[in-house]
Amino acid sequence: MNFGSAGISYNDGGTQKIRFPYRDTNEQTSNAEFDSADDPGAFTQNANVSDNDTFTTVFVLAVEGTNEHLLYSERISQDLFHDENDGTDTELLDAVTINAISSNVYTRECSTVLAYLYDDAGTVKYNELVLIEAPARAYHHYQRNTG
Repeated sequence: MNFGSAGISYNDGGTQKIRFPYRDTNEQTSNAEFDSADDPGAFTQNANVSDNDTFTTVFVLAVEGTNEHLLYSERISQDLFHDENDGTDTELLDAVTINAISSNVYTRECSTVLAYLYDDAGTVKYNELVLIEAPARAYHHYQRNTG
């Protein structure tokens, strides 16, 4: 096992969930999953969360509510991929060389975003993935009665 980043923790209906990513023997990213109802020391392996092989230990987890977001560098291309809740992975950045990555979820102008800071072939860059779009604002036109 190759551990690459810090884990995440969140409350899901009264159960505290802890997820810790690692690169398993078949070179994909998996999660060690601990729940507060488990016996101390016991964990469940959620194997192959990433759909692709990962590059060394370049992966990170972030949490938004109860949604788990995995960002990782694909092993051959080193392009950046995103996985949400062990679903289908999508490529976020093509033609990059991701050597390191860090991420966090926060609110920007009423939208929920997954912010990520990454090393692209020696250059540090920043980007965001909008997770929840800000609601459209309703504008009302009021006419003043001057009569």
